[in-house]
Amino acid sequence: MVRYDKRGGGLSDRNPEDVSLSSRLADLEAVAGAVNLERFSLVGFSQGVGTSIAYAARHRERVSRLALYGGAVSRTSAALTEASRSALAALIRSDWAMASAALAGRLMGGTTPDERARFNRDQVKFANAELLARGFEARPDLDLRAELSLIAAPTVVLHRRDDTIVPLEAAREIAAGIAGARLVLLNGEAHFPQHGDVEEFLRALEGFLDEPVARASRTQPPAARRSSARRPAPPKGRSAFRTILFTDVVASTPLLAQLRDARMREVMRAHDEVLTAAVTAHGGRVVKTIGDAFMAEFAAPSNALQAAIEAQRGIREKFAASDVPIRVRIGINAGEPIEEDGDLHGAAVVIAKRLEGEAVGGGIVVSDAVKQSLAGKEFDFDDLGPLPLKGFAEPIRAWTVRWE
Repeated sequence: MVRYDKRGGGLSDRNPEDVSLSSRLADLEAVAGAVNLERFSLVGFSQGVGTSIAYAARHRERVSRLALYGGAVSRTSAALTEASRSALAALIRSDWAMASAALAGRLMGGTTPDERARFNRDQVKFANAELLARGFEARPDLDLRAELSLIAAPTVVLHRRDDTIVPLEAAREIAAGIAGARLVLLNGEAHFPQHGDVEEFLRALEGFLDEPVARASRTQPPAARRSSARRPAPPKGRSAFRTILFTDVVASTPLLAQLRDARMREVMRAHDEVLTAAVTAHGGRVVKTIGDAFMAEFAAPSNALQAAIEAQRGIREKFAASDVPIRVRIGINAGEPIEEDGDLHGAAVVIAKRLEGEAVGGGIVVSDAVKQSLAGKEFDFDDLGPLPLKGFAEPIRAWTVRWE
C-alpha cells in the first residue's frame, strides 16, 4: 500500500501556493508514476474523493478498482452553506483553539469524549489553520459530475449514514453517476474512516478490493458492470452526446520560431497549465494535445463555455506582462462523436475544430447547437450567421461569445 500526504497536510509542505484540484491531480499523477505499476486500486477519502475521480476518469487504463469514501462532487451535495463556511474561516483565524474544538465535535460525531479530545489536540498542533481558513472561504464551485460517466473501473462508494460533514445524498449522487457503482452504507456519524466503527469500514473496503476484477479497456467497463449500470459508459466505437472544445495558439509557428528552445518550453508549459486547469475545474477531460492545440470534452455545453471563458481570462492574465504575446482561439460544438481508445472522432469534432479556426485571437466561437442549449443562461453572443466550413456541404450557423 502506498499512502501520501496531500499538499498542506501531514509531512508535506505546510504553505503551498496552489491547492486547486489541478495541482492535487498533478501530485497524484506524480505519485502513481513513481510507483511504476501498470494497474492498481485507487482509494480516496473525503477531499481525496474528487482527486481520485478526476484521476480515474483520465487514466482509465491504470485504475483496476476505485473505492471512494465520504466525499462530494458538486455544490448541491455540500453540507455547509456559504455563510457557515465564511463564519468558520473567520473563527479559525481569530481563535484557532475554539474553532478546532468546534470542528472536532462535528468531524467526530458518535465517538467518545476522549477520542474527540485527542483528535482536537492533534488538530491544533498539526493542522495548518490558515490553509483551512482559505479552504472554507473558497466557494465550492467545483463540479465533477461530468467526470463520473467517464470512469470504467469497478467502483464502490462507502459512506456513513449519519456523516455530519458530507450528507448521504452526496454518496448517492456519486454512485448514480458511475456505471455499475455499488453504494455501501456504514453505521455511525464520524466523518473519517479511522474513527468510529473502523472494523465495519475495513471489512467493506477489503472485501471489495479482494474481489477478482477482469482487465477493463480504457473506454468500456466489464460486461457484468454494464448490465447493472444506471447510465452505462459508451462502449468502444459508439457515440454519446458530448460538447467538444478545441483551442489553438494564434500565429504560433512564427512566434515560437523566434524563441530559444528553453524559453519556448517555458511559455508552452504556462499555456498548458492555464488550459488544463480551466478544463478540469469545470468537469472536462483533456482528450489530447496536438502541438500547441488542446482538445477537450464536456458533458454539458455550459461547462465547456465556462471553461473557455476561464481559459481566455487565464491566458490574458498569465501573459499580460510577458514579452511573448500569447493569444488563443477557441471553438466549441455539441454532438455525438465516435469514441475509440479514449479519442473522439466524427463530424461533431471536425466542426469544433473548424469553428476554432474562425475565431480571432482571444475569441470564442460556438455552433448554433451550443448556443441554443444555453438559452436562458447568462451568456452573451453575437451572431456570425451561417459559415461555410471546409468539408461540409451546408453552412454552419455560428456565434461569438462576449466574455470580456
